[in-house]
Amino acid sequence: MSEDIIWEQFSRLEDKVSELISTCQTLEEEKADLISRLAETERILGERDTENKRLLEERTAIRSKIDNVLLKLEGVSSTSG
Repeated sequence: MSEDIIWEQFSRLEDKVSELISTCQTLEEEKADLISRLAETERILGERDTENKRLLEERTAIRSKIDNVLLKLEGVSSTSG
């Protein structure tokens, strides 16, 4: 093998290694972005879950109050009828 061929092969190898390093850096940046987005999504999901629980409790309380009012109305209508 001539020396020129060897240097050319080393040059190509060096280019491929540089490209690989660049790709790895890009993937690391994308990974960090995805981790950040996942954390934000989980935070939002947690907030919505908390809000859903609060709304369910509120709904249950309202339903209970309505049931009590209906019972009172039934009592009034049965005593007056």
